[in-house]
Amino acid sequence: MHAYSRGQDFVAEKVTLDDAFEFLHAQSTEAEYDENFIGFTSEDDDKAMVQFIRHTNQDWTVDIPTFTDPNREYTGALNCKITKDLVHALTRDFFDYTNTFYNDIVKRDYDNVIEYCKVRYGIVFDLEVSD
Repeated sequence: MHAYSRGQDFVAEKVTLDDAFEFLHAQSTEAEYDENFIGFTSEDDDKAMVQFIRHTNQDWTVDIPTFTDPNREYTGALNCKITKDLVHALTRDFFDYTNTFYNDIVKRDYDNVIEYCKVRYGIVFDLEVSD
């Protein structure tokens, strides 16, 4: 996996799950850095990603950009306010190549991503559509 951030000094750094948890812990809040985010992408597909925005220590937003397949054009994003614990859970799921969450993002099967997150974690996404 690779990580990128606005609010920390690194871009496209190759990371392990432990590194990801350290980066999440160090991520700036909105009060410290406006429009902050941290994201993780698949090694094999830079459009397979999950991003997080840190509002406070406990309050975050998950943001999953959506793309068409096979053209890979940006179509919008799935987003929802979540807790720090859910940030860690989704990060763990994304770093597990055998996990449904990761594989559905890679396949761009966003309906399954929505269902997985709703059933497993109670997350109900808003869909932000690109103009």
